[in-house]
Amino acid sequence: MLKAVDFARGIGCDSFVAVGGGSVIDTTKAAALYCSNPDADFYDFVCPPFGKDLVPQNPMLPLIAVPTTAGTGSETTGAAIMDLPKHECKSGIRQRCIKPLLAIVDPDNIKRREGYEGYFSMPRNVAIYSGFDVLCHALESYTALPYHKRVPRPARPDLRPLYQGSNPISDVWSMEALRIMGKYFRRSVADSSDEEARQHMLLASTFAGVGFGNAGVHICHGLSYPISSQGKSYFDKDYPETKPLIPHGLSVVTTAVADFEFLAASCPERHAQAARQLGAEIPVQSRIPDGNKKP
Repeated sequence: MLKAVDFARGIGCDSFVAVGGGSVIDTTKAAALYCSNPDADFYDFVCPPFGKDLVPQNPMLPLIAVPTTAGTGSETTGAAIMDLPKHECKSGIRQRCIKPLLAIVDPDNIKRREGYEGYFSMPRNVAIYSGFDVLCHALESYTALPYHKRVPRPARPDLRPLYQGSNPISDVWSMEALRIMGKYFRRSVADSSDEEARQHMLLASTFAGVGFGNAGVHICHGLSYPISSQGKSYFDKDYPETKPLIPHGLSVVTTAVADFEFLAASCPERHAQAARQLGAEIPVQSRIPDGNKKP
């Protein structure tokens, strides 16, 4: 990310186009942000405790995002996640201004290119882990603490955090993403030439991005950062072997079962509704069992 910032500043970029997955889009967001604020230090906009989380003073240079994976939803959000090797952890930038000006969410952009196997460019494990990220984005935002229960409340609307908590607007996007996931996720993994399934997964990724970009995420993503930052020797066959990497979606879903079992008792109705959207047959009056109670 630092190399991208230095390069963009060095040539005086006045606009940006990000073509790729979440890492590419997040990197381009950072490059555009720091080019828009040429005097800023890198840690000025990074979240605490490592950064200062300052508000950018200059207007953001235009950024267009073109996602080529059905996963992160980064084309819709004001967040950019990064690895901080010096601190052996992950952190990020969260600023409304870094949301792309335009997102081109087109299934043609994830189709096979020369040198790739299968009909679509996402190898099997990339499709799986990206899909897990979509799943957790939608589930976490739908089961996040409701906006009206978050305290302390800011004194002015412009001081509200980027992530508001679950709310009637984010619920619409998250629930529709879950519905699509329930119908198409397995299909998109089982058959890479299933154009309908992969098109809908790309749509679900964007929908979930709008949802969690407004409501926020919680335990699954919080725990994913230490998991992924401590992966010193893991290589996945479907990802570039240039350095060890625990794919983001894998790190997120690793604790998901335990996380939602733990949280279910706090809002059982919402967990049951989410399960129904995914296709589970749960009677309307039934509740998700409390995962904290021993049998």
